Amino acid sequence: ALSRVAALCNRAEFYTGQENMPILKRDVNGDASEAALLKCCE
Repeated sequence: ALSRVAALCNRAEFYTGQENMPILKRDVNGDASEAALLKCCE
């Protein structure tokens, strides 16, 4: 349930054009805590 909330209530998003990169190495548009939650949930 916590991972669903973190994914749905997150304003961070991955920059486009990085689909072939590993998730942890992708650049994120958003603050550091939301970027970490996005990468964790993805």
